[in-house]
Amino acid sequence: MTNSLGIFDLMNDAEIIPTSATYTALLQGFAEVGDKINLLKIYREMSTKNISLNDKHIMKIVTSLVTTGHQDIMKDVLKWLPETDSGNRTAVKHTAVHLLHLGYCDAACSVLDALPQPTFETSPSFGAFLFQEMIKTNVPVSRILQLTDSLVSDGRNPLALKKAVGAALSFGKVEIALELFHAMKDRSLPLRPHYFWPLFIAASKSDGEKGVFDVLEHMQGLEVTPDVDTLADYALPHVSLADSQMVIRKLQDYGLSVSMVLTPVLAVLLRASHIEMAIKLCATFKGQIQSGKLVQPLTLAYVTTRQVLLIAEMLQLMTSSRAVHVSDWVGQFVLTVLTYRKIRTEPEQLCELLKAIHTARLQFSSFAADSVMGHLQYRLVHEKMEKMRTVVDELVNGDLSISPSEQFIVDIPHPRDMSQEDLECHLVELQSKDLNRRGVLRRLIQEYCRQGKVEKALKAKGEFEAAGYEFSAGMLAMLFDLMVRVGNLDEAETNLKELNRVAPNFVLDEHKIIDYATLLILKHRTEVAIAVLEQHAGKHMVKGGDSMSRNCWRLLSALSENADPTQTRIMLQKLSKLGYCSVSNVLLGPVVRAHLNRDDLEGAVQEFIQCAEAHKATPLQHELLCQLVVRADSTVLQGGEVKPSPPFGVTSERATELLQQVLSACVQIHGRPSTHVTLAVVLAEKGMIKELRRFLMGPQGKLNKNLLLARFRKLVNEDKLEALVNYLEAGKGIPTVDFAPVYMMMLQLYCRRGDCNGALSLWTSIQDSDVPPSSQFLSTLAALLRSHKLKVPFDVTSAEESPMQG
Repeated sequence: MTNSLGIFDLMNDAEIIPTSATYTALLQGFAEVGDKINLLKIYREMSTKNISLNDKHIMKIVTSLVTTGHQDIMKDVLKWLPETDSGNRTAVKHTAVHLLHLGYCDAACSVLDALPQPTFETSPSFGAFLFQEMIKTNVPVSRILQLTDSLVSDGRNPLALKKAVGAALSFGKVEIALELFHAMKDRSLPLRPHYFWPLFIAASKSDGEKGVFDVLEHMQGLEVTPDVDTLADYALPHVSLADSQMVIRKLQDYGLSVSMVLTPVLAVLLRASHIEMAIKLCATFKGQIQSGKLVQPLTLAYVTTRQVLLIAEMLQLMTSSRAVHVSDWVGQFVLTVLTYRKIRTEPEQLCELLKAIHTARLQFSSFAADSVMGHLQYRLVHEKMEKMRTVVDELVNGDLSISPSEQFIVDIPHPRDMSQEDLECHLVELQSKDLNRRGVLRRLIQEYCRQGKVEKALKAKGEFEAAGYEFSAGMLAMLFDLMVRVGNLDEAETNLKELNRVAPNFVLDEHKIIDYATLLILKHRTEVAIAVLEQHAGKHMVKGGDSMSRNCWRLLSALSENADPTQTRIMLQKLSKLGYCSVSNVLLGPVVRAHLNRDDLEGAVQEFIQCAEAHKATPLQHELLCQLVVRADSTVLQGGEVKPSPPFGVTSERATELLQQVLSACVQIHGRPSTHVTLAVVLAEKGMIKELRRFLMGPQGKLNKNLLLARFRKLVNEDKLEALVNYLEAGKGIPTVDFAPVYMMMLQLYCRRGDCNGALSLWTSIQDSDVPPSSQFLSTLAALLRSHKLKVPFDVTSAEESPMQG
């Protein structure tokens, strides 16, 4: 480097003026050897000669420093960058990316730090080029988060983490995106269901149905609930619906309720023109239906199939009490149908549809009627037109309304029709304009209470109070109910006290009263709970009914944990006397369980027998039998009687006697065939294969097929595969045992679990038996394998193909 300085002297003697490029080359040389003193000396000399370096020159020097191991000098050189806007610094950005690709991540971030503070316009994109490149090159997420956290904390890019998530999704980096989602959750940033849409697409392409459920599992872990659009448009289209009931059961395993998944499953079925399957599914599951989400799919089903009777039946379900919102769904459906050109040119088809709607006793708004008649008046001859006018007039219901804007969805929706996210955005807009926010805050409180979001509900409540708005009785009742549901007794009592002050005559419904009493019992305030129940029943007529059974059961179950069986029995009698419920098999269960919670098996049996004698009920029959067969002596079951044989394990003669007493009581109530089936299933469930085999080989072994299949279906719903496996093992070689339906149920469980290996093993074992697999078995197995992108090892004829495969 000394020689290089000599060259500069020769240039001066020859009156050759060094340029910025010449100085850059000299500075790069000093950078490569780490000569900080001469590096800074030459830069000062340049400054005195008014020779400046641009971004490109400085970045060459920085690159030389980094690649030769002299990063400690880099910060001094980065100070040479001119103070200009950070928006257009191409050379700096390229250098940061270049260093990143060379493996110098920290140096790349230091280069980014040297850029001046961004403006308001450039802030949302500041640093994006670097963390996007880090995601592309699979830099550890911890390092990406260091950068995004830095950008957020100093205000250079408040949206850095969200932008990084977007980049990971757009690049198909599924694992990185999921880690960043967890980071968002840890930093209390909201996660929306639509963030997962790209993951569903990528996962379904790579792993089929398994990939879809893997993403749902991640959503569950992140406490993000998929909405109807997510399930209907991005998840379920990639899932085999050959057994749509089992799909709903499987979705329930992921924490989703029937009401949450029923509508999207129906939407997918309708888009595939499987109207009858959709109707049957509604008959099986009693969840609520979001009819607005089904108008378009049903229209597509009608245009494809023209099955007007099934369409009318589906419309009946959409307008029934099961619909979440009451609106003119029939009118919206008919108007949507009219948007299809082929329907507009076929008036006879529309007339058939209207007649079917009329026969089904459905109705629509006057607006829909006017639109239909306006469409038909120039397409039908006079005589037919008058007949249709009569039909349409009878369809009109003046209480229903629909505007043109609702049909084409171009208006801003009313707050009552907004989602939570829409309401939150609308609230921000109203705040920015200093407009009245009461209606939106009230709707948000409703939504937060409905979804159980305590922190957000309390925050919205605080904003409501700060704005000076008066709480309605309904709002206070919702907040009270939310606090009861989450177990916050102090906050619940505060809201109840305020409710009584604001509206002393307001009547809380019985569900809320029972739930409040349950919370009091859980907090060991049983006497107060009884007083609350008696006070409500004393002031108001208690309606009770079946809808209260679940709430009463929860109350009794809570008491069975904290009190003795006598108190639980007395509470049931009090609830019945006050009119909250009637004594039933279900509600007697906690009374028996109070004994089991104290390991008092004998007391539980005596309580069971008393229930059978007094109420003709057999509470906790299955659970009692499960405990007794395990504790009892090894038995030979003949003719429904239990005969002791040599003991095994930790058993007792007394347990055998108790088992006989329970079985005798069951026979008295349910009959011998039902009791035999129950005992067989219990033995299968507890893995007592030898005992079950002896039982099946005895005179009572020819079990009632319908009763047995009903119990097996319950095992399927409870995902108890091992019990079915045990039954097959015990039944080998016994001619009275029918294997075919059990094979099918086992396959359903493998489908529910997404276990292709287990399903294939089952198919292989069937090949070794004398029972040929049914066409339904083969088509269901084929659908499972295809949905997981696996090869089907057998031929499936077109007749065997399931309607929802692929």
